[in-house]
Amino acid sequence: MNSAGDDIVRPTALQEALLRVILLDDAAAGRAWMACADQIEVERLEPGARRLLPSAYARLASWDRGARAGGAVSPATAAQLETLRGEYVRTWQANQLRLHELRDVVDRLQAAVIPVMLLKGAALVLAAYADAGLRPMADCDLLVPYDEAPRAIALLEAAGWTASGAAPHAQSLTQASGFDLDLHWNVLPHLAGAAADRALWDAAAGIALEDIRSRVLCPADQLLHVCVHGIAPGPTSAVRWVVDAATVIRQGAVDWPRLVAQCGRCGVSLDVARALRYLATLDAGLVPGEVVRQLDTLTVTAAERRRHARTVTAPQHRPALSEGALLLSHYLRWSRARGFLPTPQGLVRYVAGASRAGTVRRLPSYVLSRLVGR
Repeated sequence: MNSAGDDIVRPTALQEALLRVILLDDAAAGRAWMACADQIEVERLEPGARRLLPSAYARLASWDRGARAGGAVSPATAAQLETLRGEYVRTWQANQLRLHELRDVVDRLQAAVIPVMLLKGAALVLAAYADAGLRPMADCDLLVPYDEAPRAIALLEAAGWTASGAAPHAQSLTQASGFDLDLHWNVLPHLAGAAADRALWDAAAGIALEDIRSRVLCPADQLLHVCVHGIAPGPTSAVRWVVDAATVIRQGAVDWPRLVAQCGRCGVSLDVARALRYLATLDAGLVPGEVVRQLDTLTVTAAERRRHARTVTAPQHRPALSEGALLLSHYLRWSRARGFLPTPQGLVRYVAGASRAGTVRRLPSYVLSRLVGR
């Protein structure tokens, strides 16, 4: 990949070594592990690398069992495996609690005849990984139909949830126990309205969440969502998405023609082609070359090029004036979806929640730090 912003998409050297351990054949994975094993100090690892450790453990533990059965030597020592196993167990325990809390939310919404779809981590854990210990989740994400968003949020607030951060396509909610939930009314931030996700709902697959049924995106749409969300700058998304995408692909159920068609419909061909090209640098067999070539032939509007350029640019490098205009448009979209009348006070609260300031009181110092950073 050689376009602007590749330094954002490309993982660090340690992250990429761990990706090779997880994704590549035995010989290449063994070399990668030997190159990075002495850098694995769990408590000192940055979040992106640490979130790869459960999957690295699963790969190395399986390799170790096979090596012992065949009288060979595993590349990982017993002490190293035990360290990684600790991360796997912690992830499994935390995810079990989150999925149990999520089950109650889904049950509550469905009891009110509100359709629900699992997104991001919860959907991937249940539908792609099929092991709650392999994929860490910081929070849980749900999608409800656009027109049902106000009712869904009101229902959860009445049950004790508190609205916190916000985005044009979602509302963050927090429970007193500390459980965080992002309730979406649109899957992609730049596509708004009731019609934007109709094709995604129509193709959704069924999934079991404990003893209740819900929905997840079909594999092609799941891969699209992973890629679009993954290439945006962030401490964890710049690496975790790679394993997510590879795991979805290796399930063998991706409808590639649908993926290409959906990229054209959603205006994300640049995002997805960028992501798939990076996947191919790790494992050339993951992505059919024809798919990327087809994505490259799709018509790309000027608006899509601008959105893509912003997506792959770190926030501190984006023009302040355009960021302000974008926040205003996002607030208007969020207000419309929530059924609120836009007000100056509402805009301030939205900006505080949507930014890292978190609260209105902290907003001036946050804005000042951003300006100084520029």
